[in-house]
Amino acid sequence: MRDPEDRIRFGLALTALAEMYSRDLSEPLIEMYWRGLVPYSIEAVEDASARYMASPDDLQRMPRPGDLIRIMGGTTKDAALLAWTKVDRAVRTVGTWCSVVFDDPMIHRVISDMGGWTRFELTNEKEWPHVGREFENRYRALTMNRVESAYPSRLIGSSEAYNGQHGFEAAPLRVIGDIERARLTYAGGSRDAIEPKSAAQLMQSKPVARLTNGGNSSNKRAH
Repeated sequence: MRDPEDRIRFGLALTALAEMYSRDLSEPLIEMYWRGLVPYSIEAVEDASARYMASPDDLQRMPRPGDLIRIMGGTTKDAALLAWTKVDRAVRTVGTWCSVVFDDPMIHRVISDMGGWTRFELTNEKEWPHVGREFENRYRALTMNRVESAYPSRLIGSSEAYNGQHGFEAAPLRVIGDIERARLTYAGGSRDAIEPKSAAQLMQSKPVARLTNGGNSSNKRAH
Protein backbone atom coordinates (compact mmCIF):
# COMPACT_ATOMS: atom_id res chain seq x y z
CA MET A 1 0.00 0.00 0.00
CA ARG A 2 1.63 3.17 -1.19
CA ASP A 3 -0.96 5.48 -2.75
CA PRO A 4 -2.85 8.11 -0.70
CA GLU A 5 -6.09 6.42 -1.75
CA ASP A 6 -4.79 3.18 -0.21
CA ARG A 7 -4.47 4.92 3.16
CA ILE A 8 -8.08 6.09 2.94
CA ARG A 9 -9.34 2.62 2.03
CA PHE A 10 -7.19 1.13 4.80
CA GLY A 11 -8.77 3.51 7.32
CA LEU A 12 -12.26 2.54 6.20
CA ALA A 13 -11.50 -1.19 6.49
CA LEU A 14 -9.98 -0.74 9.94
CA THR A 15 -12.91 1.41 11.07
CA ALA A 16 -15.37 -1.27 9.94
CA LEU A 17 -13.48 -3.88 11.96
CA ALA A 18 -13.38 -1.61 15.01
CA GLU A 19 -17.12 -0.94 14.84
CA MET A 20 -17.94 -4.61 14.49
CA TYR A 21 -15.85 -5.54 17.52
CA SER A 22 -16.64 -2.40 19.56
CA ARG A 23 -13.03 -1.33 19.63
CA ASP A 24 -11.83 2.28 19.92
CA LEU A 25 -9.14 3.32 17.45
CA SER A 26 -6.39 5.70 18.53
CA GLU A 27 -3.96 7.30 16.12
CA PRO A 28 -1.00 5.28 17.50
CA LEU A 29 -2.99 2.06 17.09
CA ILE A 30 -3.96 2.90 13.52
CA GLU A 31 -0.30 3.65 12.77
CA MET A 32 0.80 0.29 14.17
CA TYR A 33 -1.74 -1.54 12.00
CA TRP A 34 -0.57 0.47 8.99
CA ARG A 35 3.10 -0.35 9.58
CA GLY A 36 2.33 -4.02 10.02
CA LEU A 37 0.20 -4.30 6.89
CA VAL A 38 1.74 -1.73 4.53
CA PRO A 39 3.76 -4.37 2.55
CA TYR A 40 0.49 -5.90 1.33
CA SER A 41 -1.90 -4.63 -1.29
CA ILE A 42 -5.00 -2.78 -0.13
CA GLU A 43 -7.13 -5.33 -2.00
CA ALA A 44 -5.53 -8.14 0.03
CA VAL A 45 -6.10 -6.29 3.31
CA GLU A 46 -9.74 -5.56 2.46
CA ASP A 47 -10.30 -9.18 1.44
CA ALA A 48 -8.65 -10.51 4.63
CA SER A 49 -10.76 -8.15 6.76
CA ALA A 50 -13.96 -9.35 5.09
CA ARG A 51 -12.91 -12.98 5.47
CA TYR A 52 -12.19 -12.50 9.16
CA MET A 53 -15.59 -10.89 9.80
CA ALA A 54 -17.34 -13.62 7.79
CA SER A 55 -15.54 -16.46 9.57
CA PRO A 56 -17.90 -19.17 10.92
CA ASP A 57 -15.64 -19.46 14.00
CA ASP A 58 -16.76 -17.68 17.13
CA LEU A 59 -14.33 -14.76 16.90
CA GLN A 60 -15.01 -12.24 19.66
CA ARG A 61 -12.05 -9.91 19.24
CA MET A 62 -10.77 -7.51 16.67
CA PRO A 63 -8.07 -9.10 14.52
CA ARG A 64 -4.46 -8.23 15.13
CA PRO A 65 -2.26 -7.46 12.10
CA GLY A 66 -0.88 -10.99 12.39
CA ASP A 67 -4.37 -12.48 12.06
CA LEU A 68 -4.93 -10.67 8.78
CA ILE A 69 -1.45 -11.63 7.55
CA ARG A 70 -2.20 -15.31 8.22
CA ILE A 71 -5.41 -15.02 6.20
CA MET A 72 -3.53 -13.33 3.34
CA GLY A 73 -0.84 -15.98 3.54
CA GLY A 74 -3.42 -18.72 3.05
CA THR A 75 -4.87 -16.86 0.08
CA THR A 76 -1.46 -16.46 -1.58
CA LYS A 77 -0.64 -20.10 -0.86
CA ASP A 78 -3.73 -21.17 -2.76
CA ALA A 79 -2.87 -18.82 -5.63
CA ALA A 80 0.71 -20.11 -5.77
CA LEU A 81 -0.48 -23.72 -5.89
CA LEU A 82 -2.91 -22.95 -8.71
CA ALA A 83 -0.18 -21.11 -10.62
CA TRP A 84 2.23 -24.04 -10.25
CA THR A 85 -0.47 -26.46 -11.38
CA LYS A 86 -0.85 -24.37 -14.53
CA VAL A 87 2.93 -24.35 -15.12
CA ASP A 88 3.27 -28.08 -14.45
CA ARG A 89 0.48 -28.88 -16.92
CA ALA A 90 2.02 -26.62 -19.56
CA VAL A 91 5.41 -28.28 -19.22
CA ARG A 92 3.84 -31.71 -19.56
CA THR A 93 1.51 -30.94 -22.48
CA VAL A 94 3.18 -28.14 -24.43
CA GLY A 95 6.79 -28.57 -23.38
CA THR A 96 9.66 -26.13 -23.16
CA TRP A 97 10.36 -26.40 -26.89
CA CYS A 98 7.63 -23.83 -27.53
CA SER A 99 7.65 -20.21 -26.42
CA VAL A 100 4.65 -19.52 -24.21
CA VAL A 101 2.59 -16.66 -22.77
CA PHE A 102 0.70 -17.29 -19.53
CA ASP A 103 -2.39 -15.39 -18.50
CA ASP A 104 -0.67 -14.41 -15.23
CA PRO A 105 2.31 -12.00 -15.38
CA MET A 106 3.48 -13.17 -11.95
CA ILE A 107 4.22 -16.57 -13.47
CA HIS A 108 6.51 -14.84 -15.98
CA ARG A 109 8.28 -12.97 -13.16
CA VAL A 110 8.86 -16.12 -11.14
CA ILE A 111 10.01 -18.31 -14.02
CA SER A 112 12.31 -15.55 -15.26
CA ASP A 113 13.86 -15.30 -11.77
CA MET A 114 14.28 -19.08 -11.71
CA GLY A 115 16.33 -19.10 -14.91
CA GLY A 116 13.75 -19.11 -17.68
CA TRP A 117 11.34 -21.49 -19.36
CA THR A 118 14.00 -23.80 -20.79
CA ARG A 119 15.37 -24.49 -17.31
CA PHE A 120 12.54 -26.95 -16.81
CA GLU A 121 13.70 -29.20 -19.64
CA LEU A 122 16.87 -29.86 -17.65
CA THR A 123 14.98 -30.89 -14.51
CA ASN A 124 14.44 -34.59 -13.84
CA GLU A 125 11.43 -36.11 -12.10
CA LYS A 126 13.30 -36.47 -8.79
CA GLU A 127 14.02 -32.74 -8.71
CA TRP A 128 10.58 -31.71 -9.96
CA PRO A 129 8.85 -31.46 -6.52
CA HIS A 130 11.69 -29.22 -5.27
CA VAL A 131 11.28 -26.99 -8.31
CA GLY A 132 7.56 -26.78 -7.58
CA ARG A 133 8.17 -25.70 -3.99
CA GLU A 134 10.69 -23.11 -5.12
CA PHE A 135 8.18 -21.74 -7.60
CA GLU A 136 5.39 -21.57 -5.03
CA ASN A 137 7.60 -19.87 -2.42
CA ARG A 138 8.78 -17.28 -4.92
CA TYR A 139 5.23 -16.71 -6.19
CA ARG A 140 3.89 -16.19 -2.68
CA ALA A 141 6.69 -13.80 -1.72
CA LEU A 142 6.20 -11.66 -4.82
CA THR A 143 2.42 -11.67 -4.44
CA MET A 144 2.38 -10.83 -0.73
CA ASN A 145 4.81 -7.98 -1.22
CA ARG A 146 2.99 -6.77 -4.34
CA VAL A 147 6.16 -6.83 -6.43
CA GLU A 148 5.52 -5.31 -9.85
CA SER A 149 8.96 -5.60 -11.40
CA ALA A 150 9.59 -5.96 -15.12
CA TYR A 151 8.91 -9.35 -16.64
CA PRO A 152 9.41 -10.86 -20.11
CA SER A 153 6.47 -10.57 -22.48
CA ARG A 154 6.89 -14.25 -23.37
CA LEU A 155 8.85 -17.18 -21.97
CA ILE A 156 11.26 -18.24 -24.68
CA GLY A 157 11.41 -21.91 -25.57
CA SER A 158 14.25 -23.92 -27.09
CA SER A 159 12.81 -23.59 -30.60
CA GLU A 160 12.77 -19.80 -30.60
CA ALA A 161 16.22 -19.65 -29.03
CA TYR A 162 17.63 -21.96 -31.71
CA ASN A 163 15.82 -20.28 -34.60
CA GLY A 164 16.88 -16.83 -33.41
CA GLN A 165 20.53 -17.88 -33.39
CA HIS A 166 20.28 -19.27 -36.92
CA GLY A 167 18.11 -16.59 -38.52
CA PHE A 168 14.98 -18.71 -38.84
CA GLU A 169 11.43 -17.53 -38.14
CA ALA A 170 10.13 -18.38 -34.70
CA ALA A 171 7.31 -20.87 -34.24
CA PRO A 172 3.90 -19.58 -33.07
CA LEU A 173 3.52 -18.76 -29.41
CA ARG A 174 1.37 -20.95 -27.19
CA VAL A 175 -1.09 -19.26 -24.85
CA ILE A 176 -1.55 -20.87 -21.46
CA GLY A 177 -4.92 -20.05 -19.94
CA ASP A 178 -7.29 -17.24 -20.86
CA ILE A 179 -6.27 -15.60 -24.13
CA GLU A 180 -7.51 -12.10 -23.24
CA ARG A 181 -5.56 -12.03 -19.99
CA ALA A 182 -2.56 -13.48 -21.82
CA ARG A 183 -2.71 -10.56 -24.24
CA LEU A 184 -2.52 -8.23 -21.25
CA THR A 185 0.45 -10.17 -19.90
CA TYR A 186 2.18 -9.89 -23.25
CA ALA A 187 1.37 -6.19 -23.65
CA GLY A 188 2.75 -5.34 -20.21
CA GLY A 189 5.96 -7.32 -20.55
CA SER A 190 9.37 -6.34 -21.86
CA ARG A 191 10.37 -7.24 -25.44
CA ASP A 192 13.64 -8.30 -26.97
CA ALA A 193 15.34 -5.98 -29.44
CA ILE A 194 14.17 -8.19 -32.32
CA GLU A 195 10.49 -9.08 -32.13
CA PRO A 196 9.64 -12.43 -33.78
CA LYS A 197 6.75 -12.33 -36.24
CA SER A 198 4.89 -15.00 -34.31
CA ALA A 199 4.80 -12.86 -31.17
CA ALA A 200 3.03 -10.06 -32.98
CA GLN A 201 0.22 -12.49 -33.84
CA LEU A 202 -0.75 -12.66 -30.20
CA MET A 203 -1.95 -9.07 -30.29
CA GLN A 204 -4.39 -9.70 -33.15
CA SER A 205 -8.08 -9.85 -32.35
CA LYS A 206 -8.41 -13.46 -33.46
CA PRO A 207 -7.07 -16.05 -31.02
CA VAL A 208 -4.04 -17.60 -32.66
CA ALA A 209 -2.47 -19.71 -29.97
CA ARG A 210 -4.31 -21.72 -27.37
CA LEU A 211 -3.11 -24.38 -24.99
CA THR A 212 -3.09 -27.64 -26.90
CA ASN A 213 -1.35 -30.97 -26.85
CA GLY A 214 0.91 -29.91 -29.66
CA GLY A 215 4.60 -29.19 -29.56
CA ASN A 216 7.71 -31.29 -29.70
CA SER A 217 6.88 -34.45 -27.80
CA SER A 218 10.54 -35.13 -27.04
CA ASN A 219 10.61 -31.95 -25.00
CA LYS A 220 7.63 -32.71 -22.75
CA ARG A 221 7.69 -34.01 -19.20
CA ALA A 222 6.20 -37.45 -18.75
CA HIS A 223 3.07 -37.84 -16.66
